[in-house]
Amino acid sequence: MDNYKDWLCNLLKTESIPPEDIPDIGLYMDQVTTLMDTRLAGSKRYPDDKILTKTMINNYTKNKLLPPSNKKKYSREHIFLLIMIYYLKSILSISDIQSLLEPLSERYFPENTENGLSLSDIYHKIINDYAVNETAISEDIIKTWEKKP
Repeated sequence: MDNYKDWLCNLLKTESIPPEDIPDIGLYMDQVTTLMDTRLAGSKRYPDDKILTKTMINNYTKNKLLPPSNKKKYSREHIFLLIMIYYLKSILSISDIQSLLEPLSERYFPENTENGLSLSDIYHKIINDYAVNETAISEDIIKTWEKKP
């Protein structure tokens, strides 16, 4: 896509992965990357772009953006965090993402509903709020993009 507006519109209209579509069993790294590549393929700018690689997952873990796997398996909570990282990294620095997600990881990882919420609840709220406000958000982003010098 040569036209930035087309690419931006496609990115903004990429469907999220509904929480109920994220397996409630531990996934190995290859399964995680396949899930993300398959379900988020519409957000690629170029066909050869990778949504998520093993190296990215390892770097996110090393930089404490993502808690370590449990016996090489990644839980639903890992997937929720990886999806959030994926979307946030296009607009924020890794350190900013870490600042945003660290409290979520500390409070809700591993699965913890004692606080009245879970990462699944938070993720569901984010995608629902975005769906309700998608048009306004898209228009605002495009207006802001066009104002850039």
